[in-house]
This record gives sequence, structure tokens and C-alpha cells, in this order.
Amino acid sequence: MLLMAQTENFEKQRLINFMRHTSVEVTPKGVHQLGDLNAFLRPDSTVYVTALPG
Repeated sequence: MLLMAQTENFEKQRLINFMRHTSVEVTPKGVHQLGDLNAFLRPDSTVYVTALPG
């Protein structure tokens, strides 16, 4: 059990480290469905809003 918890923590930290260097792309509809993006993203996140017709 301890090894499993350590592995999960390691994987979680790897994902956090990876996500620090990424941006997020959403559609206007997605923004409305998610609501307040601040609840999901760190303060310095880059968010691109897709401007596709329709």
C-alpha cells in the first residue's frame, strides 16, 4: 500500500510539473459549461478561446 501511494504521488507530481508548461484551449460554449475557469486553473495560466464559426 505504501508503494502504491508513493507511486500515485509521483505520477501526480509529474502531471503537475508537465501542466505548468502548457496552455489551455476552450470554446466559448465550453467556457459557459465550465463556469468560472479560475476554479480549475492556476493564476498565471494561458487560456486560448477558439473562434470557430458556428
